[in-house]
Amino acid sequence: MAFFTTLAADSKMHIRGRAESLFKGCLGVCLLSEGAEAIEEVYEDFISTQFSSIPRNRYVYKSSDIREKLSLSSPYRFINVLGDLYSSLLDIDSLSIVILYTTFNTQKLPHVTYYGHKRTPQRTIKTINFLDNLQQYYCYVCAWKVLKEWQYRCCDVLLDAFEGEITNSWDELTHHHNVNIYFGGDQCNPLIASADIITRFVDELLAFKRLKLESSDIMTALNGYKAVGEKVKVYYIGHTDLPNIVPAINRSVDKHVYYKKPSVFLLPEGVVKKEKAWVEKSPVYDRLLNFASKIGGGFKRIDGFQDHVYLNQRPNSFLVYQGENGQREAEYLKEVLAYPVKIISIRDIDNGELG
Repeated sequence: MAFFTTLAADSKMHIRGRAESLFKGCLGVCLLSEGAEAIEEVYEDFISTQFSSIPRNRYVYKSSDIREKLSLSSPYRFINVLGDLYSSLLDIDSLSIVILYTTFNTQKLPHVTYYGHKRTPQRTIKTINFLDNLQQYYCYVCAWKVLKEWQYRCCDVLLDAFEGEITNSWDELTHHHNVNIYFGGDQCNPLIASADIITRFVDELLAFKRLKLESSDIMTALNGYKAVGEKVKVYYIGHTDLPNIVPAINRSVDKHVYYKKPSVFLLPEGVVKKEKAWVEKSPVYDRLLNFASKIGGGFKRIDGFQDHVYLNQRPNSFLVYQGENGQREAEYLKEVLAYPVKIISIRDIDNGELG
């Protein structure tokens, strides 16, 4: 097996049934490679092919964007499109795909215990609720599991932005590896977008074939699509991993320490209601995401105190303003509060390059 230096991870909630027959689990994918270039090339070829007959406005598309833009209402067509990327990735010599999942028998394990570390009072919650919480940070749990099993050190780990409290797995991952969090990662970074697409591919394939979220069924589904071989592995994250994946301390992960830099931050203009929704439906949003892709960072709209902490402590990120209100705020932050940022008007951003 080749020695991999780069890992990208993403995850989603696996849901089947409804009401009393509702079944939940966590599903994630890690892509491991010798650097980013090979995956970037395969992803670009994949997107170029899929968008060959319709306008392409972004460098990076996540799975749900692909379904919407290509009007893939048929599950069969959607699976085949996502499967094209899966097959192409397997053609890369130095690449491995690891599929990870978590399910629990809630009758045997009705509750899970949180905290207890460093004198934090313990808390007990229902297992089904724990799965909801776990999904919010499952991408890094997947990365931790793979790198621990393979006894790797000093890998570059690329993660989509997440929410969650501190766990033993997070402490271990950040202690041994170079972790970078990309906000909007599945819309800015081709490796994270690829992990998102393969995660969605596996989930959709299981649903289409009416198979369960378990190792044997995942392998059956994939073997029916393309020979798996040694490049694809499936890991279960479960009961024995609980001490490492439940929150150990009642404190959120300080993600801003690990945000990829430089990144792109959009200042709200405050002129219209539901501004965020309007921006995301406009061509401006595509240009912002492209700009973040071009500089190798992430993109988010400033919406909290921690964003200002990040901007004030980590130089060279871009602060984008939309109009006069945002410009005044940007100039105040840079000139009066001495934020080490680069100020740019949204009008000067064109397909990821400064005008």
